[in-house]
Amino acid sequence: MNSLLSSLSLEKCADTIVGNARARGISGGEKKRLSIACQLLSSPDIIFMDEPTSGLDSFQAEKLLTTVKKLAVEHDKLVLITIHQPSQLCYDKFDDLLLLANGKLCFMGPAASAQKHLLNIGLVPKSDGMSVAEFLLDAVSMDGEDVEGSISRIDRIAAEAQVTPPPNPLGLTTADHSRRSQRIQFKTATSYVRQFRMLFRRSFKEIMRGKVALTIKVAQQVMTAVVYGGIYSLTDSQSSVFDR
Repeated sequence: MNSLLSSLSLEKCADTIVGNARARGISGGEKKRLSIACQLLSSPDIIFMDEPTSGLDSFQAEKLLTTVKKLAVEHDKLVLITIHQPSQLCYDKFDDLLLLANGKLCFMGPAASAQKHLLNIGLVPKSDGMSVAEFLLDAVSMDGEDVEGSISRIDRIAAEAQVTPPPNPLGLTTADHSRRSQRIQFKTATSYVRQFRMLFRRSFKEIMRGKVALTIKVAQQVMTAVVYGGIYSLTDSQSSVFDR
C-alpha cells in the first residue's frame, strides 16, 4: 500500500478526504491518480485507461503521464491509454501509437516514427513550429470547410497504413511475451482474509469520517427503541401478539 502511494505521489494526501461539491478534498490531479491507485490494488499486468488526462491542465496531465510511464517501466506493466489532444510533453511519454480517424486505422507503430511516416506519404505540417502531436491531429481531423478533401486525406493515410503495417507494433520481443505470459499464468491472487481485512478497514474509516451522520443514526435508533419500548408492553401472553 505504501509503495503504491509513493509511486503515484499520493503520500501527502493519504489522510485527506476525497471531497465533494460541499467539502473540499484532494485536487483534480490527485483524484485521477487515486482512481488509478484503486485499480492497481490487485496488481494487474495490463492496465486500461480511458482519457485519464481529461479535465486536467497541461501541467497536471504531463505529471500524471509521467507517473504512469514510471509505473509501466519500473513495475513492468502494459498500459493502454486513449487520449485526445495531448500536448507534446504528454505525447513524448508514449512508446507506441495507434492512430484512428473515422473508424479507420491511420497508423500503428512506434510513436517516434509517426511523424516520419506521414511525411513520407506527402503530408507536411502547416507551420514550422507545429509539434508532432499537433501535426498528427491535424492530419487525421475533419475540416468542416473541406469535407471531401478531409475524407480523401484520411482515406489515403488509412490506405498507406494497410500497405506497410509494422511487423511488431508494440515493440515486444519473444522474451517479453514469454515473461508476461508466465507472470499472468503463475500469479497468485490475494487471499480472501486480506481482501476482507482491507475492505473492512476502508469501510470503517469511511463510516467514522461522517461523525455527524453517524451520531444522528445512533440517536435515531436509540430514540426509536425508547419510544416503541414505552408504548408497547410485550409479554408471553396471547394478548401481546398484536403488539408484537
